[in-house]
Amino acid sequence: MANEKHCPFKRWLRKAFCPWPSVHNILLLLAMLYLLSLVHLTASEWASWVQAIGSIGAIWGALALGRRQLKNQASAKIDELEARSGAYLAVVESACKNSAILSELVSNGTNPTGLHMLWDNHLGELFRTNLNMLKTIPAHDLGSYELVVAHSVMVTKLIRIEASLLNLFKDQEEHKQLQSRWIEFQYGEITSDNEMIQESLVRFKDAHIAKIESARSRSLV
Repeated sequence: MANEKHCPFKRWLRKAFCPWPSVHNILLLLAMLYLLSLVHLTASEWASWVQAIGSIGAIWGALALGRRQLKNQASAKIDELEARSGAYLAVVESACKNSAILSELVSNGTNPTGLHMLWDNHLGELFRTNLNMLKTIPAHDLGSYELVVAHSVMVTKLIRIEASLLNLFKDQEEHKQLQSRWIEFQYGEITSDNEMIQESLVRFKDAHIAKIESARSRSLV
């Protein structure tokens, strides 16, 4: 877009010949024919002019068709990008939501025994599914540095949360009675990791929006 500001001829061509045919272009063609009618030309010269005008018209038509095809291709690529990026965002949001639920449970001081039961019956499988889906997102396909960093932080912190919980449950099975200070420490680690996950989610959403808007603006150039 910036190049067009320094290229008025290119901007004039776009306005003059797109779309083709248009009222403007038809009037331009009629004006050319009128001017030619004022000049006394032989039959062969008329034939040459008609052929030249026909060639110009064919070129204009080909340019208009090519431009339309490029626009359709760009639109299809944008649609594909939005669908794929939207799917990635849905996976990220689901994982972060379950992390927040788990963090709320430990923040409320849920007994480790009750937390263990919730983990075994529901939360654990859901947490692992979210984490595995998050891991399958290819970093090279995310499209920006901010998205890659946010994704990396979320995966790392989710792995840490799972490890902290499993370590807590293992200690509980081995020692039966855990010291409250140890429980508070593990719960604090989980809460801290979740805070970083939620911050990364905000950055991921912002970078996602920026990526889509950038792709749309480039397609309009």
